Amino acid sequence: MEYGKNIPKYLVEKGNILKLIFWTAAFALVFINVYQPFNSRNWISDISDLSYFLYSSVLIIIGMSVVAISRVIMYKVVVKLHYPLSLGGYIAWIVAEVLGMSLFFCLVELLLLSDTRNFAEIFRISLVNTSLVLLLPYSVLWLYFSWRDKARRLEELKTMQAKTADEQPVAEANPMIKFSDERGNIRWSIKQNDLLYIQGADNYITVYYRDNNKLAHFMVRNTLKQIEPEMRTRNIIRCHRSFCVNFARIKMLERVKDGVVIRLDFEPPIEIPVSKTYSQEVLNLFT
Repeated sequence: MEYGKNIPKYLVEKGNILKLIFWTAAFALVFINVYQPFNSRNWISDISDLSYFLYSSVLIIIGMSVVAISRVIMYKVVVKLHYPLSLGGYIAWIVAEVLGMSLFFCLVELLLLSDTRNFAEIFRISLVNTSLVLLLPYSVLWLYFSWRDKARRLEELKTMQAKTADEQPVAEANPMIKFSDERGNIRWSIKQNDLLYIQGADNYITVYYRDNNKLAHFMVRNTLKQIEPEMRTRNIIRCHRSFCVNFARIKMLERVKDGVVIRLDFEPPIEIPVSKTYSQEVLNLFT
């Protein structure tokens, strides 16, 4: 277990903190009414089941205030003040909650109910019962929060995949690639299948394309850096400081003496260099 690793964000979400306080209080109330620790049923003689339930409810509400205050402080520190809490720190925080609540019930037993046993004995029993009251629901809720977080992430992934699938036909239904100048004004449009490669030089790009099986080109005032993000969405990949190529038009990738070159599916043959900066990214497309 990596104790230095930060705790998951779902442990300090406001909604999850409220759930933890509520369900721990509910478990504690059931625990006290069923298990009746400290021989609490005999604190008041001839007490009815309803009265015992009401008295134990008040005791639980007061006792859970320790947990509530603790979790509010945790929320303020981690979420509001952006102070990271490690797994080891979170476990130490829980231990402090158990000790604090144990001390509270121990003082109730000694001061309010005049228990004649010594402090060490009462605190030991209080520590055991409080550990059961807190650690059992804490463990169950941690597993629940973790499961729900994974389910939420999986749902987000499915939504993202569905959105991508919905957008894909739009790109296929629009095979034209538009080229704009540096001001965003559209200057040329060309069918994606006819585009061969784009060469950049200074503040201009030259688009080379197939026109009736002949090589043609046009020039636009723009830069490869400016158009690269849009070209990536159309499978036009950057392979060099000065070149982008249409991945669909690549016929061969070849290692030569000076590095790697791309051969395009065109006659006469066209070779586009692949620089070291982009070589690994280009090679990954073929694996």
